[in-house]
Amino acid sequence: MWLGGLQVADIVPVTVVACVEYALLLPVLFSGIPVQSSVLLGRPVVQARHLTHQLLQEFTLTVAVVVVAVVVVVVVVIVVVVVVVVVVVVVVVVVVVVVVVVVVVVVVALTVAQAPAPQRHHRHQQ
Repeated sequence: MWLGGLQVADIVPVTVVACVEYALLLPVLFSGIPVQSSVLLGRPVVQARHLTHQLLQEFTLTVAVVVVAVVVVVVVVIVVVVVVVVVVVVVVVVVVVVVVVVVVVVVVALTVAQAPAPQRHHRHQQ
């Protein structure tokens, strides 16, 4: 949509950034540091675009840092969960194997202990 030779899509961000720029410049003005008149009077749109670029870079950097931090946290959580699950599975498997081995050994021992007794009785009786 065009408005007076400018696209509305261009006007809105430039206006917002210009307002942000002036808000950022207020402390500088009150601190007594000299500010170029072109910043305030001559070329606000150019300055606004420059500031837009700076803000975009800072925003992109911030978002990138946040995204990387979130990804790292998620990866660490996933790795910890996987390690815990693997450890639990290994412990369960070891416990099951030990129980099975103990049961088999006990059954075999009982079978061996009971089997010779009747044979001895039979031998004694014969």
